[in-house]
Amino acid sequence: MVNKDNIFSAIGKNEKDNEVKCLISLLGGNFKEELALDSDDFYFHFFNEGVSLLFNSQSCLTSVFLYVVEAEGFNEYGDWIGDGVEKFYNITQVEKALGSPDKVGGDKIGMFNRYIPLWCKYIYGEINLQYRFEKDSENIGLVVIFKDS
Repeated sequence: MVNKDNIFSAIGKNEKDNEVKCLISLLGGNFKEELALDSDDFYFHFFNEGVSLLFNSQSCLTSVFLYVVEAEGFNEYGDWIGDGVEKFYNITQVEKALGSPDKVGGDKIGMFNRYIPLWCKYIYGEINLQYRFEKDSENIGLVVIFKDS
């Protein structure tokens, strides 16, 4: 089972480091590698588990994407998404569980007339935990865990 410690300890580490290997193993080890557009970054997509790992050109894990709802070919992710946070929570419920977020944004039309979903972010030292909410249901749709560069 994937938990906070597994994810937080792997962020910023090289894909060959034990923390990243452990996370990959917990996710089942079956992933599809894909190059990111317009950069040397690359992804390990765990479609069945609902997780995507983003590595930079030095093979360090920079971001973890947890697909709380089925999207972009990913199944629904079912493990840890925050201490006391459930997948059906809206922003008010997340705030009750975690306290006031460090930043809130989105819920507007951005560049190219595209909707930017409502999001809130909690900062734990160098690690950011961001919740993105679905427009229709207002529930969590995606959780992104990343380290500031």
